[in-house]
Amino acid sequence: MKPTIVLIALMLPLTAMGHDVTVAGSFHSGLLHPVFGLDHLLTFLCFAFLGNQNDISWNVLFVLVVSMFLGTIIGFQSSYISYIEYAIGVSVIVSGLVVGYDKKLKHALVYILASVFAIFHGYAHGVEMPYKEMAFEFVAGFLTGLSIIYGIGILIWSVLQKSASLRFIKWLGWGVFAWGVYAFVFLY
Repeated sequence: MKPTIVLIALMLPLTAMGHDVTVAGSFHSGLLHPVFGLDHLLTFLCFAFLGNQNDISWNVLFVLVVSMFLGTIIGFQSSYISYIEYAIGVSVIVSGLVVGYDKKLKHALVYILASVFAIFHGYAHGVEMPYKEMAFEFVAGFLTGLSIIYGIGILIWSVLQKSASLRFIKWLGWGVFAWGVYAFVFLY
């Protein structure tokens, strides 16, 4: 596939964000949701890389899953906050920035970033859930999807680490940062 086609697809608003109030409430739609919402896909891949950069990958996954679940519970009980998509946009920008910067961070900072950003993502799901009676299925699906994306990020890291190509991860981080800025300015 030509890079131009991929870049154009990444700029389309429908492929940019996973948050859509028309989303069905099934496990399947929850599972696919983080894959087709680039905000989720890029943020959670970056956190997998960030966890590996700091040698705390499985702890970060635990923080992401628990925090996203808590954010969803908070969202179920709340009304919509109009700026939540901007907070999610910031999560893409910051996660790309810290991966691109390629420096070890204090573990507490990684956990704080992971938990705050996952709460934002979960909150949006909780508020926008159209079928609250099917919420458990959807939540189980998107937490599973998040975990799969995270696992793929760990696998990518492992493969690149063995081939001494971790510089690619750094450039991927800068690419996520650039896409996040573009999405923040033009799509959110």
